Amino acid sequence: MKKDSQLVDDYIDALMETKAVQFRSVDEEPFTLRSGKKSYVYVNHARLAVLARGFELLIDSLADLLTSHYGQQDFILCNVDSKISAQMAGALAYKLNKRQVIFKSDQFTAIEKGPGEQLTGLTSWDDPIAIVDDVTTTGATAKNVAEVIAKTFPKIKDIDIFVGVVRSKGLPELLSDNQRFPLHSVLTLNELLNILAPTAKEEEKKAMRAEQEAK
Repeated sequence: MKKDSQLVDDYIDALMETKAVQFRSVDEEPFTLRSGKKSYVYVNHARLAVLARGFELLIDSLADLLTSHYGQQDFILCNVDSKISAQMAGALAYKLNKRQVIFKSDQFTAIEKGPGEQLTGLTSWDDPIAIVDDVTTTGATAKNVAEVIAKTFPKIKDIDIFVGVVRSKGLPELLSDNQRFPLHSVLTLNELLNILAPTAKEEEKKAMRAEQEAK
């Protein structure tokens, strides 16, 4: 899948400019990720998204990834339960003129007044679904949504996951080869850290090494 290299470079520059890649000293308690894993490196796309240009570059990078994958084939967007995924799906739906399935967490569905639908969309749809998120570690959050989609929309057979950054080594290949829901990313965390390393401070380099040496 060919990516727009200039667009990816601009996306990385925006991550750096907004300090969206955060580091913690190896002498301190590491960040706890949503997956429960510990890390001295945290990719915070919310920092990127508060600036119009930063959010635009994230959306443009994912739009390029989506159109490279699907070509002229129509597809439907869907969010996950994360901080900015719903905004991302909505922005991509607007930019690419696509339909979207709107996902709500179990907790939000339980307290919301109304029909209590966890997924909003037409069950007659049969086009591929593209689940979008900013970052993933194990892929579990998006895979859980994909499982709900597969049960709710029986005519939909192809469900893929698209993210800005995938943290875990080998995860895209693992999901693509062995799972029902292939994963695609603009960047891997390892690629991002290799780009940031030459200008990083010494403490940041230690955090990067700890991340890259972790299993």
